[in-house]
Amino acid sequence: MPREVVRGQVLALRNAGLSYNKIATQLHLPRSTVISITQRFSGRATTSDSPRPGRPSKLKSFHRNNIVAQILLDESDTAPEVAATMRTLSKHWTVDDWLRVVFSDETALYLYRNNNGGRVWRLVGETLTDRCVQGTVKFGGGHINVWGAISRFGISLFCEVGDVMNGDTYLSVLESELLASIRVWNNKNEMIFMHDNAPCHKRKDVAKWFETNQITVLDWPANSPDLNPIENAWNMVKNKIYQEREIKSKAALWERFQAVYEEVLTPEVCRDLISSMPRRIQAVIDANGGYTKY
Repeated sequence: MPREVVRGQVLALRNAGLSYNKIATQLHLPRSTVISITQRFSGRATTSDSPRPGRPSKLKSFHRNNIVAQILLDESDTAPEVAATMRTLSKHWTVDDWLRVVFSDETALYLYRNNNGGRVWRLVGETLTDRCVQGTVKFGGGHINVWGAISRFGISLFCEVGDVMNGDTYLSVLESELLASIRVWNNKNEMIFMHDNAPCHKRKDVAKWFETNQITVLDWPANSPDLNPIENAWNMVKNKIYQEREIKSKAALWERFQAVYEEVLTPEVCRDLISSMPRRIQAVIDANGGYTKY
């Protein structure tokens, strides 16, 4: 519904004596939106936005239509590709550095970065599809590789694993960190271990190790959606780590990791992540294997 119509409805109901709460409930709007509309447009002869100061927008209607067509027809997948095409219409066109392009009507098209640094094109109200999401790749820079796990009892022991996690390193970590954690948790008979299909996880001697130690491993189909809640746990830890801007070495990064790992991943947080698994699975089923909020 056009914004002007919604604003007119809010003002009409307010003039009829309805409270902010009742208007919000009736029109399915946040109460703050109702208040904002009332304050901005009461006493004005129009519900349209006031003209904004500054230079006119370079984005003309034919620009908008061209960009929408490029994306919907899969002619362009990224901002640089759009920019290259648009420069054929105007040599001054620049979009490479824009995080999003927002049009003034309801056909708005957004370009933004997701949590992993990827870029997403989509129309307003459009759900995420394969067409919308551009994949990302790893890039260089200082980093550390850490092994850790979570359970409904909380975090496992953890360790730094060097630059390469191969089968031999993984076996060493399982033998030391995982077995020690299981003894602390005291739930070996109830535990189902979950890891992905990384080559070091699928080695025959690794599978034999789990069998020998009587640890059940969850079957993980190839190319399956990445639903392991450990990904969310690591993301929470990384977000906390990088609140500290002055990390200038691997040693400082490792020290920072040790300081926040247990602070962030409390037993309550771990239980909440693991308890979300039924919802994650159902969301993937509902999306027919497509993208979900998880």
